[in-house]
This record gives sequence, structure tokens and C-alpha cells, in this order.
Amino acid sequence: MTRLFFRWLIIGALAAFAGMPQAASLGVAPTTGAGPVTFIPSRTSGVAPLYVFFDTVGQVPASVSREPFLELEYKWDFGDVGAGTWAFGSMAGIASKNAAVGPVAGHIFETPGTYSVCLTVKDRVDAVLTPTCQTITVTDPEVVFASTTVCINAVSSDFSQCPSANPADHVINSDFDAVFTAQTGAGKRRLLFNRGETFDLSVPAAPTVTGPGLVGAYGTGNRPKVLNNVANTVMLTFNTSGIADWRVMDLELDGNSAPASQGVQPNRYIQQLTLLRLEIHHTNIGVATSVSTLDIFNAAVPCTGDFPYNGGGCVSPVWDQMALQDSEIHTLGTGTVNGGGNGLYWSAIRSAVLGNRIEDATHGQGEHIVRIAFADRLAFNHNYLAYPKTNKSILTTRAPAWAGSAGLPAGTYSQYIVHGYNKLVGGDPLNSMIVVLPVSGNIDHRLRYLIYEGNLIVSGTGTQSMMSLDAASYVAVRNNIFNNDLGSANPLSLGSGDSVPPAVAYVYVHNNTFLKTTASPTCTGIGSDRCGGWTAMRLARRANNIHLRNNLVYSPLVTSTPPGYNTIASLININTNTNTAITTSNNTSDSQMLNTNPNFINASGTFGLLSDYKPACTGSTYPCGQGTPVPVWSDALGVPSTATRDLGAVIH
Repeated sequence: MTRLFFRWLIIGALAAFAGMPQAASLGVAPTTGAGPVTFIPSRTSGVAPLYVFFDTVGQVPASVSREPFLELEYKWDFGDVGAGTWAFGSMAGIASKNAAVGPVAGHIFETPGTYSVCLTVKDRVDAVLTPTCQTITVTDPEVVFASTTVCINAVSSDFSQCPSANPADHVINSDFDAVFTAQTGAGKRRLLFNRGETFDLSVPAAPTVTGPGLVGAYGTGNRPKVLNNVANTVMLTFNTSGIADWRVMDLELDGNSAPASQGVQPNRYIQQLTLLRLEIHHTNIGVATSVSTLDIFNAAVPCTGDFPYNGGGCVSPVWDQMALQDSEIHTLGTGTVNGGGNGLYWSAIRSAVLGNRIEDATHGQGEHIVRIAFADRLAFNHNYLAYPKTNKSILTTRAPAWAGSAGLPAGTYSQYIVHGYNKLVGGDPLNSMIVVLPVSGNIDHRLRYLIYEGNLIVSGTGTQSMMSLDAASYVAVRNNIFNNDLGSANPLSLGSGDSVPPAVAYVYVHNNTFLKTTASPTCTGIGSDRCGGWTAMRLARRANNIHLRNNLVYSPLVTSTPPGYNTIASLININTNTNTAITTSNNTSDSQMLNTNPNFINASGTFGLLSDYKPACTGSTYPCGQGTPVPVWSDALGVPSTATRDLGAVIH
């Protein structure tokens, strides 16, 4: 393995813990036990491609750390050395798929074999706990599906590349949904469509039997295209509750701009659904799992209990072990009726969204790029997200109503979510980028245990908010880059005036880099967030127990003064009337923000890579050596932290 891989493997992350801690601040030298920290795989065997979710929630001994979610660094090695690198995200082309960080992780094993998955946990700059390994066994689809494979051509009679030489396994039929229903009904479990051909769809394709199953492609060339021909159609769905273990991969789903069309939407409970290397476009929604759908099916017998929320005998619990990886979802909201045009509308437990490109909801009924309606244990990493609709967001994370519903019990949080190493690019006009808040300020929704780390967040000309947090507690925002050159919004905003959801609390903003080398425009008349005074970190109202340390800011051309601000520019603006227990330490000063150039190397010339934000400094020359010890054990590039800390996301 290369040195760069090892650096990536030790990127700092955070570990999850089930209880609600009471400490207001983090230590940097936790009490360390002998370890090891264990983890729970969602399954240990299955057929390739095999998605496995890895979970440390509740597995950290009290002797290891009093705050494992916020103090520990988790490093995963999946033993899958041929997995390649991620194509998207803030480490595109560099970060290995064989490695992950954080208290929760997901991985798809595409090659048959036996893998040793190892977890290493670090609790200080120089302390590593005992590694833990478990074995995952992945079986060969050629063996598992030897008697249940069928190859399907639209018009071609050439089946020479079909894995089965049996003529009975060769079908010519361009009607995707009809052949899908017929072949699964005949006992086939691996349906392979010929690459380079187009198949028509007029009603949803819907597996009704449990897996293992696979819908994919064979041959060479472009993905097989499934072309939708009718309005109000979900192209692929699951309407039978309780089935499991299906893979849908290597297909192009073309919604054909039909009104209210959707790519993939399971309507009933399914577990172990893997979506791999799909292209979904010209639909209203790309992929959707909606809790409101579960409310309908569970109206007679509501679900009860805590994770996995399937108590009480309800017929369709929330989706479990879903993965979306290496897929492209774009050109959204193109239908002419209904709203809600999202690339991804996500509700699931033990799920992963990894290495996808999801963009362009600027059309007719488009809205958010990604809307997470509910998640418990989610790894959302290495994605490229861009260009939402006007007044909508790129990445919105929400929670179910605290009062509960038929699909999810009362008192359900969205929780244990890692957003890592994504790249977000803003659009125009008036869109937001990262938003954590309820659907409405009059409804009680709650989130906790969220991590934002290593993300590259680049504003657009119309960006009105880069990152806004509300109704969430125990949140780490660390090692992120906020490039606000094209926008005028304040990059980070905490709290709001809403009175119903709980105040944002216990937020740890450590070692982020904020850059704005352009001048802010004067006020546009729509609020101080759009005025020229520009504050890197803004604490609005109802933000408590907030910790801001080691943050690096450079904005030399910000000169105008917004209403209500006393200075032309400030690193931090705090509403002291409603915010309490605010700790600020070792951040860039207001003077340094305006006058002291950290001399970022910007090797690419575009500030498009995390490595571009490495400062050229030595020793204790600003911003080097100006930080204070915090539980951030590696920088954004995976370089281990030293006892003397730098400011910002990338150390010198």
C-alpha cells in the first residue's frame, strides 16, 4: 500500500455512543482502557456484490472514552485491496474504497473471496487501541445463480457473451416490465439485460420474491437503457413487504421527462437492497424511500420501539441495509406535475450513500438534490452534489415528527450520521447548501450525533446559506473547507428563532478553513445574510454549548457593513441575548482574517482540491502552530495531528 493510502486510512473521524452525554466540552486525553473496540457487521456472508454495514454504536467500553462519538478516531480497512478509488467527492481519484473512517461505515464487496475487515481506534495523538478484525465471506454469483440466470436482448440475437450457454436462458423481448415479471415468476433470480440496447417500460417492474437476486447487465458497451413511456410511474419498485437481498446494477433508467416519474422507489419494507452503478435521469425523483408511505401501510398496526423500529407487529417497518453507490442521478424535476423533485429522498437504517454524482434539480418541479427525511446509522461519503432548485438545498438532513406516526414511533431521532469527504457546489439563485432543520419551525423534529468532516463546500453565485444547523445536538463540524468566493452568505450559521424544536446544542466546530478572496456585494434587501459584512461563523438565536476552536479564515476584500453589525467584517457573530455557554479559542482574529494571508499552496490553481488549502508556513508562523489541542487526530488529508496544532483543515 502507498503512503497516501495509509494517510487516508487514518483520517480523523468520530465514534458513536447511544446515550446523551452531559459534558459541555470535550477532553483531549480521555481515560483509555485496554480495548479493543468491537463492531457489528450487518451480515457476514452473501453473494457478490455484497453490501455490508459496519456499526460501532454501543460497542465502545466506558473505560475507553467518556465521549466516544466525539473523541475517537475510527479507521476501517476492508481487506479489499482491488476496490479502486472514489470517482467523486473531495478526494476524488485519491481516496481508496478499501478504507473508511468514522463510527459507522459501509462497503460493497464486488469480488468473491474471504475478507478480513479490521477496525483500529485512536484516542489521542499517540495512542492506538487494539485492532479488531472480522471475516466476511463473499460467494461467486456464477455459482449461486448458475441455474437461475437469464440473458435478455431487446432485438439482437447475439447471446455469445451471456454467462449461460443454454438457449433456454436466452430471451428476446424489449418490454422490460413484462419480461421482468415473467422471468422472476419462472424462478429466475439473475436477470441480465444486453448492453447497448433499449428496453421499454409501461408499468413498474416489481420483484415479489425474496433474494438473493440481481438485475443487471451483460456484454460490452453502454448500460442497457430502460425507457419510461408513461406518467406517474415508478420504474423499479418493491411492493411486497419482507423480501430481502436484491441487487440492481449497471442500468440506465431514463424517465423520459414523464410527469411524476421516479427511478427507484420501494413502497414496502425491504432489507438488503443494493443500488450500484445506475444512471437515473429525466425523472421527477431519482431514488425515494418515504416514511409517509410506511404510515399508510402501517395505519392499522403502527410500528413501535427503538432501533430497528419494527415492534408491535407492524407489516412494513423502515427500510434496512440499503446502499446507493457509484451511481449518477441528474436532470431532475423534468415532469410537468407534482413537486418534490429530489435526486435522493432517503429514509433508512444501517444505510450507505457512497461515491455518487447527484446534480441538477433546476428543472420544472425540481427541489433538493438530497433530502434525508430519516436516518439511523448512515454513512454518506465521497459524493458530488450540485445545483438545486431556487430556494432549495443541496443536502438537507431532517428527522421524523417527534410525536411519532404509524411508520416510526414517538421519540425517534435522526441520528448517528456521518457526512464525510463530499464535494458540494452551489448554484444560482438563492439556494442553500447544507441544511439541518425541521420541515417547519412549528413542528418538533430532533437530530443528534452528526459528523461533517473533510467536505469541500463551494458556493455558487446565488448561495444564501453554506451550512445551517438547527434542532440538532452533539454535532461535530471539523476539517471542512468552506470556499465562499462566488457567494455572499455567511458560511456557517447555528441556531434559529423557532421556538418548538429544541435549540441547537453541543456543537464542536474545530479546524475548519473558510476562504473568501472576493468582495461581498452590498445588501440586496433580503436580509443580513446576503449583505457585505460577511461573518464566517454566525450564532443566530437559541444556540447553546457551542465550541469554536482552531478555525482558519481569510477574507481580505470584505469591506461593507451589514445592518445590525458593528464592524465591517468579523470572524464570529454571536447573538448574546439568546445564546449561552459559547467557547471560542485559537481561531483566526478579525484582523488576521482581513490582513494576514495564510498563503495556501493552491497547486491546482482552482482551489478545487483539499490539498490546495494547505498553508505555506513553518514552525509557529501563522497559521502554523497557533492552535490548541482538540480531539481532531488527523487533518483533512489524513496527516496525523501533532501535539502543536495548526489552524484550519489542512496542516502544513
